[in-house]
Amino acid sequence: MTRQLELFLQGGLGNQLIQLAYADSLQVRTGSRVRINPVMLHPIWSRLRSISLRNRSWPWASPLPEVIDVPRQVWGVLRLYQSRFRAGPITDCLDDAELLQRITSNPANRWVGLLGYFQRRQAFDESSQRFWSHLKNNLLQRYSLIPFPHGQVVAHIRLGDYLWPANQRLFARYPLGQQIHDACSWSNQLGGPKSIHLVTDDPLNLKRLLTQLQLPSLEFTIHQADNAEDDFLFLARHRHIVGSNSTFSLCAGRLASELWGKAQVLRIPSKWYEDDAKNYQILADLDQCPFVYRMDQCGLD
Repeated sequence: MTRQLELFLQGGLGNQLIQLAYADSLQVRTGSRVRINPVMLHPIWSRLRSISLRNRSWPWASPLPEVIDVPRQVWGVLRLYQSRFRAGPITDCLDDAELLQRITSNPANRWVGLLGYFQRRQAFDESSQRFWSHLKNNLLQRYSLIPFPHGQVVAHIRLGDYLWPANQRLFARYPLGQQIHDACSWSNQLGGPKSIHLVTDDPLNLKRLLTQLQLPSLEFTIHQADNAEDDFLFLARHRHIVGSNSTFSLCAGRLASELWGKAQVLRIPSKWYEDDAKNYQILADLDQCPFVYRMDQCGLD
Protein backbone atom coordinates (compact mmCIF):
# COMPACT_ATOMS: atom_id res chain seq x y z
CA MET A 1 0.00 0.00 0.00
CA THR A 2 1.31 3.47 -0.90
CA ARG A 3 2.04 5.83 1.97
CA GLN A 4 -0.34 8.84 2.26
CA LEU A 5 1.11 12.25 3.12
CA GLU A 6 -1.37 14.92 4.19
CA LEU A 7 -0.21 18.56 3.99
CA PHE A 8 -1.99 20.95 6.36
CA LEU A 9 -1.91 24.16 4.38
CA GLN A 10 -1.45 27.40 6.34
CA GLY A 11 -0.41 31.03 5.97
CA GLY A 12 -0.75 33.48 3.11
CA LEU A 13 -0.18 33.12 -0.62
CA GLY A 14 3.62 32.80 -0.55
CA ASN A 15 3.53 30.34 2.32
CA GLN A 16 0.86 28.24 0.62
CA LEU A 17 2.79 28.07 -2.65
CA ILE A 18 6.05 27.04 -1.03
CA GLN A 19 4.28 24.32 0.98
CA LEU A 20 2.56 22.99 -2.14
CA ALA A 21 5.81 22.97 -4.09
CA TYR A 22 7.67 21.16 -1.33
CA ALA A 23 4.86 18.61 -0.88
CA ASP A 24 4.98 17.91 -4.62
CA SER A 25 8.73 17.37 -4.39
CA LEU A 26 8.15 14.85 -1.59
CA GLN A 27 5.73 12.94 -3.78
CA VAL A 28 8.36 12.77 -6.53
CA ARG A 29 11.19 11.76 -4.21
CA THR A 30 9.40 9.26 -1.95
CA GLY A 31 6.75 7.78 -4.26
CA SER A 32 4.12 8.62 -1.65
CA ARG A 33 0.73 10.08 -2.43
CA VAL A 34 0.13 13.62 -1.17
CA ARG A 35 -3.15 15.38 -0.55
CA ILE A 36 -3.91 18.87 0.69
CA ASN A 37 -5.95 19.62 3.81
CA PRO A 38 -6.98 23.34 3.97
CA VAL A 39 -8.73 23.13 7.36
CA MET A 40 -6.26 25.56 8.98
CA LEU A 41 -7.39 28.28 6.57
CA HIS A 42 -10.97 28.10 7.86
CA PRO A 43 -12.30 31.12 9.83
CA ILE A 44 -13.21 28.90 12.79
CA TRP A 45 -9.64 27.66 13.01
CA SER A 46 -8.25 31.20 13.03
CA ARG A 47 -10.60 32.11 15.89
CA LEU A 48 -9.68 29.01 17.87
CA ARG A 49 -5.95 29.71 17.51
CA SER A 50 -6.26 33.53 17.73
CA ILE A 51 -4.36 33.94 14.45
CA SER A 52 -5.06 36.12 11.43
CA LEU A 53 -7.35 34.63 8.80
CA ARG A 54 -5.69 33.72 5.49
CA ASN A 55 -7.76 32.71 2.50
CA ARG A 56 -7.18 29.65 0.34
CA SER A 57 -5.29 31.04 -2.63
CA TRP A 58 -5.76 29.53 -6.06
CA PRO A 59 -7.09 26.00 -5.28
CA TRP A 60 -6.16 25.05 -8.85
CA ALA A 61 -2.52 26.04 -8.28
CA SER A 62 -1.43 22.50 -7.46
CA PRO A 63 -1.90 19.17 -9.26
CA LEU A 64 -2.27 17.51 -5.84
CA PRO A 65 -5.76 16.40 -4.71
CA GLU A 66 -7.48 18.38 -1.96
CA VAL A 67 -9.69 17.26 0.92
CA ILE A 68 -12.96 19.11 0.28
CA ASP A 69 -15.33 17.43 2.74
CA VAL A 70 -15.21 19.35 6.07
CA PRO A 71 -15.67 16.27 8.34
CA ARG A 72 -12.72 14.64 6.57
CA GLN A 73 -10.68 17.81 7.04
CA VAL A 74 -11.42 17.74 10.79
CA TRP A 75 -10.62 14.03 10.91
CA GLY A 76 -7.24 14.86 9.43
CA VAL A 77 -6.53 17.31 12.27
CA LEU A 78 -7.44 14.63 14.82
CA ARG A 79 -5.04 12.21 13.13
CA LEU A 80 -2.36 14.91 13.13
CA TYR A 81 -2.64 15.46 16.88
CA GLN A 82 -2.85 11.72 17.52
CA SER A 83 0.39 11.22 15.57
CA ARG A 84 2.21 13.44 18.06
CA PHE A 85 2.08 10.53 20.52
CA ARG A 86 3.68 8.13 18.03
CA ALA A 87 6.32 8.99 15.46
CA GLY A 88 5.21 12.62 15.38
CA PRO A 89 4.16 14.82 12.47
CA ILE A 90 6.68 16.07 9.93
CA THR A 91 7.44 19.71 10.77
CA ASP A 92 9.85 22.55 10.00
CA CYS A 93 12.17 21.47 12.82
CA LEU A 94 13.47 18.63 10.61
CA ASP A 95 16.00 19.19 7.85
CA ASP A 96 15.26 17.60 4.48
CA ALA A 97 17.34 14.45 5.00
CA GLU A 98 15.81 13.76 8.42
CA LEU A 99 12.36 14.50 7.05
CA LEU A 100 12.76 11.97 4.23
CA GLN A 101 14.11 9.39 6.66
CA ARG A 102 11.12 9.93 8.97
CA ILE A 103 8.70 9.42 6.08
CA THR A 104 10.30 6.30 4.65
CA SER A 105 11.74 4.53 7.71
CA ASN A 106 8.56 2.91 9.08
CA PRO A 107 6.69 0.88 6.44
CA ALA A 108 3.81 0.30 8.87
CA ASN A 109 3.10 4.05 9.08
CA ARG A 110 0.74 4.51 6.11
CA TRP A 111 -0.32 8.07 6.98
CA VAL A 112 1.99 11.00 7.71
CA GLY A 113 0.95 14.57 8.52
CA LEU A 114 3.00 17.50 7.18
CA LEU A 115 2.86 20.72 9.18
CA GLY A 116 5.22 23.60 8.44
CA TYR A 117 6.27 26.28 5.99
CA PHE A 118 9.18 24.29 4.48
CA GLN A 119 11.36 27.16 3.25
CA ARG A 120 14.06 25.12 1.59
CA ARG A 121 15.73 24.42 -1.72
CA GLN A 122 13.56 21.42 -2.65
CA ALA A 123 10.53 23.71 -2.95
CA PHE A 124 12.25 25.31 -5.95
CA ASP A 125 14.52 22.72 -7.58
CA GLU A 126 13.91 20.06 -10.24
CA SER A 127 12.01 17.80 -7.85
CA SER A 128 9.25 20.44 -7.63
CA GLN A 129 9.35 21.35 -11.34
CA ARG A 130 5.96 19.75 -11.99
CA PHE A 131 4.33 22.15 -9.54
CA TRP A 132 5.85 25.31 -11.03
CA SER A 133 5.04 24.22 -14.58
CA HIS A 134 1.45 23.47 -13.54
CA LEU A 135 1.13 26.87 -11.85
CA LYS A 136 2.61 28.71 -14.84
CA ASN A 137 0.29 27.00 -17.33
CA ASN A 138 -2.80 27.67 -15.21
CA LEU A 139 -1.90 31.32 -14.71
CA LEU A 140 -1.26 31.83 -18.42
CA GLN A 141 -4.70 30.37 -19.16
CA ARG A 142 -6.45 32.63 -16.67
CA TYR A 143 -4.54 35.93 -16.92
CA SER A 144 -2.86 38.07 -19.51
CA LEU A 145 0.70 38.00 -18.21
CA ILE A 146 2.81 40.34 -20.30
CA PRO A 147 6.35 40.87 -19.01
CA PHE A 148 7.66 44.34 -18.26
CA PRO A 149 10.51 45.53 -20.48
CA HIS A 150 14.06 44.42 -19.83
CA GLY A 151 15.62 46.67 -17.21
CA GLN A 152 12.42 47.47 -15.33
CA VAL A 153 13.12 46.73 -11.66
CA VAL A 154 10.52 46.08 -8.97
CA ALA A 155 11.11 45.96 -5.21
CA HIS A 156 8.91 43.88 -2.91
CA ILE A 157 8.70 45.91 0.32
CA ARG A 158 7.52 43.70 3.14
CA LEU A 159 5.70 45.62 5.85
CA GLY A 160 2.46 44.41 7.51
CA ASP A 161 3.19 41.43 9.75
CA TYR A 162 6.93 41.99 9.17
CA LEU A 163 6.61 44.86 11.66
CA TRP A 164 5.17 42.65 14.39
CA PRO A 165 7.62 42.32 17.32
CA ALA A 166 7.70 38.50 17.04
CA ASN A 167 8.66 38.66 13.36
CA GLN A 168 11.23 41.40 13.93
CA ARG A 169 12.92 39.09 16.42
CA LEU A 170 12.89 36.27 13.85
CA PHE A 171 13.74 37.96 10.54
CA ALA A 172 16.82 40.05 9.85
CA ARG A 173 16.08 43.68 9.07
CA TYR A 174 16.39 44.84 5.47
CA PRO A 175 16.22 48.64 5.81
CA LEU A 176 13.87 50.32 3.36
CA GLY A 177 16.50 52.85 2.29
CA GLN A 178 18.97 50.08 1.51
CA GLN A 179 16.39 48.11 -0.47
CA ILE A 180 15.48 51.19 -2.51
CA HIS A 181 19.18 51.89 -3.11
CA ASP A 182 19.73 48.30 -4.25
CA ALA A 183 16.78 48.51 -6.67
CA CYS A 184 18.02 51.81 -8.13
CA SER A 185 21.59 50.53 -8.48
CA TRP A 186 20.38 47.46 -10.34
CA SER A 187 18.19 49.58 -12.61
CA ASN A 188 21.13 51.85 -13.44
CA GLN A 189 23.34 48.82 -14.08
CA LEU A 190 20.74 47.46 -16.52
CA GLY A 191 20.15 50.81 -18.19
CA GLY A 192 16.48 50.53 -17.27
CA PRO A 193 13.85 53.24 -16.86
CA LYS A 194 14.23 55.80 -14.07
CA SER A 195 10.97 54.74 -12.44
CA ILE A 196 11.19 51.90 -9.91
CA HIS A 197 8.10 49.78 -9.26
CA LEU A 198 7.22 49.04 -5.64
CA VAL A 199 4.94 46.29 -4.32
CA THR A 200 3.94 46.17 -0.67
CA ASP A 201 1.27 44.79 1.63
CA ASP A 202 0.86 48.24 3.25
CA PRO A 203 0.87 51.07 0.64
CA LEU A 204 -0.16 53.83 3.08
CA ASN A 205 2.63 53.01 5.51
CA LEU A 206 5.11 52.75 2.64
CA LYS A 207 4.21 56.24 1.38
CA ARG A 208 4.78 57.62 4.88
CA LEU A 209 8.15 55.87 5.19
CA LEU A 210 9.29 57.06 1.76
CA THR A 211 8.69 60.69 2.72
CA GLN A 212 10.99 60.22 5.73
CA LEU A 213 13.89 58.97 3.61
CA GLN A 214 16.37 61.32 1.98
CA LEU A 215 16.25 59.77 -1.48
CA PRO A 216 17.62 61.06 -4.75
CA SER A 217 15.16 62.48 -7.25
CA LEU A 218 13.72 59.20 -8.40
CA GLU A 219 10.29 58.19 -9.55
CA PHE A 220 8.46 55.43 -7.70
CA THR A 221 5.29 53.70 -8.80
CA ILE A 222 3.55 51.93 -5.93
CA HIS A 223 1.37 49.09 -7.19
CA GLN A 224 -2.09 49.44 -5.64
CA ALA A 225 -3.94 46.11 -5.44
CA ASP A 226 -6.89 44.82 -3.46
CA ASN A 227 -5.48 41.35 -2.89
CA ALA A 228 -2.26 39.37 -2.59
CA GLU A 229 -2.88 37.52 -5.86
CA ASP A 230 -2.72 40.75 -7.89
CA ASP A 231 0.46 41.83 -6.08
CA PHE A 232 2.01 38.44 -6.76
CA LEU A 233 1.20 38.51 -10.47
CA PHE A 234 2.53 42.06 -10.77
CA LEU A 235 5.83 40.95 -9.24
CA ALA A 236 6.03 37.88 -11.47
CA ARG A 237 5.68 40.00 -14.62
CA HIS A 238 9.14 41.43 -13.88
CA ARG A 239 12.45 39.87 -14.83
CA HIS A 240 14.31 41.92 -12.21
CA ILE A 241 12.95 41.65 -8.65
CA VAL A 242 14.53 42.98 -5.47
CA GLY A 243 12.89 40.80 -2.85
CA SER A 244 12.62 40.89 0.91
CA ASN A 245 13.20 37.97 3.25
CA SER A 246 9.80 36.56 2.41
CA THR A 247 8.32 33.45 0.82
CA PHE A 248 6.19 35.83 -1.25
CA SER A 249 9.35 37.20 -2.88
CA LEU A 250 10.84 33.74 -3.33
CA CYS A 251 7.77 32.29 -5.02
CA ALA A 252 7.29 35.33 -7.27
CA GLY A 253 10.93 35.06 -8.34
CA ARG A 254 10.64 31.33 -9.01
CA LEU A 255 7.50 31.84 -11.08
CA ALA A 256 9.04 34.75 -13.02
CA SER A 257 12.00 32.53 -13.86
CA GLU A 258 9.60 29.83 -15.04
CA LEU A 259 7.52 32.28 -17.07
CA TRP A 260 10.32 34.12 -18.83
CA GLY A 261 13.04 31.44 -18.90
CA LYS A 262 15.55 33.64 -17.11
CA ALA A 263 18.07 32.85 -14.38
CA GLN A 264 18.90 35.22 -11.50
CA VAL A 265 15.55 37.00 -11.59
CA LEU A 266 15.49 37.64 -7.85
CA ARG A 267 17.93 39.55 -5.63
CA ILE A 268 17.53 38.73 -1.94
CA PRO A 269 19.00 40.26 1.24
CA SER A 270 22.38 39.01 2.43
CA LYS A 271 20.80 38.04 5.75
CA TRP A 272 17.45 36.30 6.15
CA TYR A 273 17.10 35.35 9.84
CA GLU A 274 18.51 36.93 12.97
CA ASP A 275 19.60 33.50 14.21
CA ASP A 276 22.95 32.70 12.58
CA ALA A 277 22.38 28.94 12.31
CA LYS A 278 18.96 29.32 10.68
CA ASN A 279 20.30 32.06 8.45
CA TYR A 280 23.22 29.93 7.27
CA GLN A 281 20.90 27.02 6.45
CA ILE A 282 18.39 28.94 4.35
CA LEU A 283 21.04 30.93 2.47
CA ALA A 284 22.99 27.73 1.76
CA ASP A 285 19.78 26.29 0.31
CA LEU A 286 18.88 29.38 -1.70
CA ASP A 287 22.41 29.70 -3.08
CA GLN A 288 21.66 26.50 -5.01
CA CYS A 289 18.59 28.00 -6.71
CA PRO A 290 19.50 29.46 -10.14
CA PHE A 291 16.79 32.13 -10.03
CA VAL A 292 18.21 33.68 -6.82
CA TYR A 293 21.19 36.00 -6.37
CA ARG A 294 22.21 37.50 -3.03
CA MET A 295 22.80 41.22 -2.72
CA ASP A 296 26.25 40.68 -1.20
CA GLN A 297 27.29 38.65 -4.25
CA CYS A 298 25.99 40.70 -7.16
CA GLY A 299 28.44 43.61 -7.15
CA LEU A 300 25.92 46.44 -6.85
CA ASP A 301 27.21 49.80 -5.69
